[in-house]
Amino acid sequence: MNINDIMAAPTGVKRPDHPDFWRLSEIILALKAEMAENEGNIEEQERLWRKHYNDIGDFDSIAYAAIQCGLELHNIKTGSDWMVLRVSGRQESYIKSVQAYFDGFVMGAEFERRGGHQEAP
Repeated sequence: MNINDIMAAPTGVKRPDHPDFWRLSEIILALKAEMAENEGNIEEQERLWRKHYNDIGDFDSIAYAAIQCGLELHNIKTGSDWMVLRVSGRQESYIKSVQAYFDGFVMGAEFERRGGHQEAP
């Protein structure tokens, strides 16, 4: 499934054919491949996952920012809000939003490490 399955042409989002897009694709595919290569080995997957963030900065600082972002996205301001989220079964959505922050963070850092923005040929 891709974005065009949801937002079909002619009003959908066209996949860019730009060097920046291909660089981002390489990064996410490499991250996914690393996890797939270690499928079933949760300890190694976690070690590799954390290593990406520790190579960029302080993991605890990045995690705190990701958690705060998730709380804001889900409008969680009190312990009661958190309990409502859990009781309603929406904690998976919260976790996915925190992971999206982590993914975006590492993709941005890797994008810059690999040379940053490129001009289209």
